[in-house]
Amino acid sequence: MKIRTNLFLLSATFVILAATIGFIMFYTCGQINREIEESNRITEIVKSVFELNIITHEYLMHHEKRMQQQWQLKYDSLGKLLEKARAGLEETVKKRTKELQKRVSELERYHDATTARELREEIERLKTHRPLEQKS
Repeated sequence: MKIRTNLFLLSATFVILAATIGFIMFYTCGQINREIEESNRITEIVKSVFELNIITHEYLMHHEKRMQQQWQLKYDSLGKLLEKARAGLEETVKKRTKELQKRVSELERYHDATTARELREEIERLKTHRPLEQKS
């Protein structure tokens, strides 16, 4: 090969490799950001539950109107957080259910095709009266 051809191939390989690494980094970064957002939501829910627990204990100790109002505000806030989490979870479940249904359909088609092929082979073998071939 000529030096020029070698340089061209090396350059093309480098560009393809750099593009692949860039795509992997971009995809990984997006996935990490989604996981961080989910972690932040969960952290916020846990924090709200603990704060609600503290306000509950303070109300039980002091029975003040202010504590009752704070408890109600925190309870409503926690309800909104949980509703958002539930909506996101439902969306994820729907998306993954569709993916699973698609894969099950593909597996069923593959199974049907394989079964049909095996049946055709068996019919052909019986038509020609060949003994069953052993598969290794």
